[in-house]
Amino acid sequence: MAGGGGSVGSYEWVNEAVLGLPSLFTDMESVEQLGSPLLWVRNGQSVKIGFLPCSALDRVCHERRDADWFFMYTCVFAEIGVRFNFTEFECAVLRQLNCAPSQIHPNSWGFIRAF
Repeated sequence: MAGGGGSVGSYEWVNEAVLGLPSLFTDMESVEQLGSPLLWVRNGQSVKIGFLPCSALDRVCHERRDADWFFMYTCVFAEIGVRFNFTEFECAVLRQLNCAPSQIHPNSWGFIRAF
C-alpha cells in the first residue's frame, strides 16, 4: 500500500462515502501492524511486496500512476484480519484466480479467511 496522491476531482462516479473515508494507514507506525514484507514468486520471478503509508488524500478507488504499488481496502486488514505473509491457502487462491490481492473484494477475503 503506497500513496500516489490521486486526484479526487476525476472520480465523480465514486460514492461520496468512499471519497470521504481516508485510510487508517497514514503513518509508518500504523503500517507496521500489517506484517513484514512479502516475497512473492510468480512465473519464476521474485517480487517483494512491502508497505508504505497512504496520504490522507488517497482513496482505494484512485487509479495507479505506475505498476509498482496498489491500494488495498482498510477493512481487509482492520476488520477481516488479513496479514502478510499470506497463508499457503490464500496464495493458492490468488494463483488459481490469477489476480492481485487488491482485486479481491473485502467480502471475498472474509470468505477466504473462513477456510
